[in-house]
Amino acid sequence: MNLRRLCFALSLSAARLLAQPDPAASPASGLPPEWEVRKQLADLVSQTERLAQLVSKIEPQKWEGAPEAYVAQQKSILAQIQYTAQVVAALSRQPERMTLALDVYFRLQSLESQVLSLSDGIRRYHNPAVADLLTSLTNETASSRERLRQYVKELVAMREQERELLEKEAQTCRSLPPRVTPVSKPKASPVPKASPDKAKNP
Repeated sequence: MNLRRLCFALSLSAARLLAQPDPAASPASGLPPEWEVRKQLADLVSQTERLAQLVSKIEPQKWEGAPEAYVAQQKSILAQIQYTAQVVAALSRQPERMTLALDVYFRLQSLESQVLSLSDGIRRYHNPAVADLLTSLTNETASSRERLRQYVKELVAMREQERELLEKEAQTCRSLPPRVTPVSKPKASPVPKASPDKAKNP
């Protein structure tokens, strides 16, 4: 095997190893172990489920003088919670999928903004005590969202290190001199010797 093929094989092996998640997630990597991530995600789902239970009991269509936008906002919040739970479940199965982690994080940010807006409407047109309860439930997700933000930050850093390692491997391969295969000259065919009988006959 020449040097280029060996280099390519080593790079491919490194890429496969980096692509495989480490179930233990060693502390040196900066990431929490997968079991801890799954527990945090389960807590997050539980928090959003309690939030959904309260939001579903609110009846903004009965608020006197309230804009109809609150009705649409309530439906949007419930749909957002449902979809967020689905993405969280997918992330729990693949904790090192950076796209899923980012999706959950940004959806939680959007959800918080919508819930706080609905809470303002509840305080103004319905019941301030219910608004306080909704705000309290929303604040519970703040700590989960912060842990998720930190997890995403560490996950991005790990992926960046992996990318730099693969780039170094590729650079090493490109710097190797090309292998020159020597051209062999064709051997000359031997000249057949004349038989003694033919040489005697004129």
